[in-house]
Amino acid sequence: MPALNLPSALFLGIAFAPFPSSGLALEVSRGESPALAPVSSEDFSARAKRAVERIGLDPDQDSDLETLLATGWVRLPAGGVDLYVSARSLKKDGTREMFLNIADGVLESQNALLEWCPIDGKLAKPLHKQIAALQKAYGKPKGTPLRRAMGEGQAGEGMQLLGFKDALVDEAKSLGIALGKGLPLGLELESDPLVVILAPDREEFIDMLALSGHVDPTAQPYVWLDEATRWSHFFIQEARVYSLVHVDGTSMDKEDRPNLTRQQISQLVLSSLLEHWSGGHLPVAMIAGIALEVIVEAEGECDTRLDGDMRGRTTEAWEMFVPGGLSEGGILPAMPAFTRWREFAGKDHFVVTLRIAQTDGADDMKRKGGGDQHFRLYADDEVHSQVFSGPFLGSTSVGRDIPDRFRGDWLEFVRAYRSGFLYWLRTEAAGKGRKSGEAFGELLGGLVSAPTPEAQEAVWATIYKGSELSSPDLERGCLEQRFLSWLRRQR
Repeated sequence: MPALNLPSALFLGIAFAPFPSSGLALEVSRGESPALAPVSSEDFSARAKRAVERIGLDPDQDSDLETLLATGWVRLPAGGVDLYVSARSLKKDGTREMFLNIADGVLESQNALLEWCPIDGKLAKPLHKQIAALQKAYGKPKGTPLRRAMGEGQAGEGMQLLGFKDALVDEAKSLGIALGKGLPLGLELESDPLVVILAPDREEFIDMLALSGHVDPTAQPYVWLDEATRWSHFFIQEARVYSLVHVDGTSMDKEDRPNLTRQQISQLVLSSLLEHWSGGHLPVAMIAGIALEVIVEAEGECDTRLDGDMRGRTTEAWEMFVPGGLSEGGILPAMPAFTRWREFAGKDHFVVTLRIAQTDGADDMKRKGGGDQHFRLYADDEVHSQVFSGPFLGSTSVGRDIPDRFRGDWLEFVRAYRSGFLYWLRTEAAGKGRKSGEAFGELLGGLVSAPTPEAQEAVWATIYKGSELSSPDLERGCLEQRFLSWLRRQR
C-alpha cells in the first residue's frame, strides 16, 4: 500500500491500516475462526483454469477481470460501490437473500455517512432519495419476479436481469457517479464506483485467489500462497474480494445477531470508500473509527471482527493456578472471544465500558493524584491488571510498549476509545444540537484536503477554536482532555 506520513497514519496511538488502497494482496482479518490445521498445497493454476471453463471462457486465452465478471457474475449497484456475486451462486435462495440484504446494508451505511459529511442539504436530498429508491427495489419480498430472476443463473447487469425500469437504472448510475467522485466531501474525483466481489463460500474465495493470478500473472507470487487460503479479503488489481463466511466456512451471523455479515461488508465498504475519497490524507485510524461508528448509527450496533483483538473465537487451553485446586494447577476451558468491550456491541458507543475502566484506573492511581487519563486494562488471564495512561490520541502517544499478555485488552480498548472519542466529537465537541455535527463535517472536509501532517494539525485548531487534538501532558484545552472530562461525567 502507499506510504503514509506517520502523523497522518496515527490518529490513536498505533499505526492502524487494515484497509489497503492498492496492492496485490493483504491479509486483513481472519474473522473469528479457530486455529486451523496447516493448509495443503493448492494447484492455483489448475483451479483457475477450471473456474474459467466453468463460466464458458477458454482458459488458454488471456482474460481480463472485466471480461470474467461480465461473463460469470451479476453486478448490483449500491451507491459508491458495485457489488458482484457469481451467477451460479445466486441459484441458492440463501445466497440471493444474503446478497440483497448486504446491498441494502451497504446503501443504508452510505445513507448514514451522508449525514456526517459537509454537503449542502439541497445536494444531499436527491442522494438520500436515490438510496431509498434502490433499497425499496432490492427489498421486494420473496417469491417476486426480482427474486426469481436472480435464481436463473444468468450473468450480467443485475438491474436489467431483474427487470428494473430505465429510470431506476439511471438513478443508480447517477448515485454511483456522485459517491464515486466524493461529492459528499466536496470532491471531484475521476472515478467509477469501487468494485466489490463477494465470495459466498470458501471454495469461491479460493477460486478468486486462483483467478487473481490468472488475470494478472505478476500477482501470482503474492496471492498463490497456501496462507492466502486463510485470508478473509484481498485485492484483484483494484477490485476488492470479501469472504461472506469465516475461514473455517462457518457463518459470521449469530442467532442473537443475524446481521453480522451485513455489518462486516458494510464496514469494509465504508472504509474503502473513505480511503478512496481521502486519497491517503484522512488518517486510517480515523477511517476505521468512522466506519465503525457509522455502522452503529445505521444498524444500531456493530460487533464485527475487523479490528480490536482478532486472535479468534477460541485459543489454546491456558493454565493458571486455581486456589483450592490440584497443586500442579489445571487446564481451564479456552477463553471466549467475547470481551467486556463488546458487551453492548457498540450500542452505547462503548461509553459504559470506557467509563468503568476509567474509574478503575483513577482508583488505582489515587496515590499519584488520580485523574481522568488512566484506564485499568486486564491481561489475558483476566486476573492481572495494569494501568495505562493517556494521551492515547495523535503522534504524542506513539511508541508505547504493550506487554504481550495485555495486548488483547489493549486492542479492544483502542477500538472502543477511538469510537467513543469520535462519538463525542460529533455530538458534543462544538456544542449541543447541530453545531457539533456541522463542525465534524468541516473537520472531515479539512483533513481530506490538507496536503501535509502540519496542515492537518492546523485543521483541528481552526475548527475547534484553537483546541489541538491532543498534547503530551493533556492540557485542559485539548480535545482529548475535554473528551476524558466528559467521559468521567457519564453514568
